[in-house]
Amino acid sequence: MGGCLSADDTAGHVRLSYRQAYLLPELADKTLTLALPTGHIGRIEAGYTHHGNTDYFEHLAEAAYSLRVTGWLWAGIAAHYLHIGTSDPHYEHQQWISATGGLHADVGQRLRMSVIAGSCPGTDTHRYRILFQGAYHPTPQLLTVIEADYQALWRIRFGMEYNYSGSVYVRAGMATNPITAAVGLGLRYRSYSFDLGAELHNTLGLTPSTSLTLWF
Repeated sequence: MGGCLSADDTAGHVRLSYRQAYLLPELADKTLTLALPTGHIGRIEAGYTHHGNTDYFEHLAEAAYSLRVTGWLWAGIAAHYLHIGTSDPHYEHQQWISATGGLHADVGQRLRMSVIAGSCPGTDTHRYRILFQGAYHPTPQLLTVIEADYQALWRIRFGMEYNYSGSVYVRAGMATNPITAAVGLGLRYRSYSFDLGAELHNTLGLTPSTSLTLWF
């Protein structure tokens, strides 16, 4: 969530989404997100992610608020809580709290830019996050996105999405540190959106994912 900078064409609606990524047998990421508008200029978002299995687990809870400062600029803040535990009675469970803030700008109808900065939970020495994102529509049907994400090291992501027929979306992308490649297919009908994706990881192999989003 990172600052809840959701300035899309559905920002005035309630959004409920569920995503599940299959990493290994009996190991998956499950994320549930709820976004609520607050009048015409604000937005509240809350999310929960579970990662792990019966032996190891991570619980991540997030809450964020974003505000439309002007017609083209959003500002947001977010809080994150991470809990890590195992089935080993000798392992001491650990908890962390962190916060981020950011800005999102709609630079015309074709270009959007975001910057997010703050802390992120964990045990590593460098636990600060900086995220730069740019999204550009060279044509109404084609979207290109590039991200530079720093959390102890830089990771660059690049992706493209093509709107095939108004309700069908085809996606492809890649990332560094580690090097991964991803493809996806999205279907949207009225207030429903269903997505299928798969990422090729050099350690985990092929990791498919699914997501369902509803707007009210």
